[in-house]
Amino acid sequence: MFAGLMLLLLSLVLLINSISSMKLKNVFNDMPFECGISSNLSSRKPYSMPFFFYMLIFLLFDMKVILIFPFSFFTHTLKFMKFYLMIMIILVLSLIFEGGMGSLKW
Repeated sequence: MFAGLMLLLLSLVLLINSISSMKLKNVFNDMPFECGISSNLSSRKPYSMPFFFYMLIFLLFDMKVILIFPFSFFTHTLKFMKFYLMIMIILVLSLIFEGGMGSLKW
């Protein structure tokens, strides 16, 4: 009995909602609104490949900071200092190599 009453009440609310929300179709209602700018242009905009390379290099050095920073607390041992120095040399050499190849020129 109670479940039937709840089902009837739910159906009534959904019916009232669908009746009250019926509006005329408009072309502008189907288009997304983004900061008042009309979206009649394509949303796919090309970006340059050097930007992509800069992004990759930034991610590489950003990950270096994230992963190597905790090792700075353990640098009192020679083992961690050698590991840190090896990674830093590899990263600096790779940056010099990228600059020499001309990948860093916009």
